[in-house]
Amino acid sequence: MKKLIFMSTILTLLIISCVSTTATKTVNTRDFGVYNPSNVSEDQLCTIIIDQYVIINQFNEDKVNWNITFTEKTVNIPSGVHTFHVHYVSRQGMSASTTPVIGQLEKGNTYLIKGTLVGQRIQYKIVLFNDRQEGEDVSLNVNRLQGNDASALSNFIKYVLNPTMDGVENTVKLENDNFILLFEPDMVYTLTNKLNRDTIIGRRGFSMDFRMTEGKLFLLEINVKQMSRQQFLASNYQENAQIILVPINCTENEVVFKYERPIGQQGNIIRFTITKIN
Repeated sequence: MKKLIFMSTILTLLIISCVSTTATKTVNTRDFGVYNPSNVSEDQLCTIIIDQYVIINQFNEDKVNWNITFTEKTVNIPSGVHTFHVHYVSRQGMSASTTPVIGQLEKGNTYLIKGTLVGQRIQYKIVLFNDRQEGEDVSLNVNRLQGNDASALSNFIKYVLNPTMDGVENTVKLENDNFILLFEPDMVYTLTNKLNRDTIIGRRGFSMDFRMTEGKLFLLEINVKQMSRQQFLASNYQENAQIILVPINCTENEVVFKYERPIGQQGNIIRFTITKIN
């Protein structure tokens, strides 16, 4: 499961004068060959086709020159999760600056990076493009990651995780008849049993798959003074967490989890109300 910590926005379109055409023109093409700075074997490569209106100046941390306008560009690259810094130029408009687009690319496949004008905005995506047939969208759903999607996972990020992040640093209280679970800044949690007043303190982690179809919350009971956040993230907290919860439904006011751990609770459902404490 890949962890993802990345925020991005769709850039506003800078409108320029339109040019009308009546004849369909053949699209120019350019083959950039193989870009393989990590020297992976040939069978680990995939092919990326860059739409004629999209140019790329940066691939992950490397500067590249796949920036010929009005030309479809092809390049073979290593498979894996990659970030493309893209810019849009067409006869209808152009983007004001570059946008990072993240995709998960599998070996042996062909993918298309394209931009689509939606009103005065540009939406980018990476789609499977074997045999030049558009297939599955393999780009990261940025709206969902930012909490701007209606899914349970996106709402959980928005209403439970984001308020405690660096720079915001609020506390979120989850409560039901039996427990109070506090999510505090610096990835600290406090779990109090309301019946016997026992309290557990530790650090919490969260991970999700690239397609953002499922996420897991990991609660590891530790001495937070002896294990910093950096040490926690570098540890095997996913394997060692005493409690693992999977959010299956979430609104602004309530979150519903399914237990994965402890094993004796596996599959059970637990609900909490959500309160943000400034």
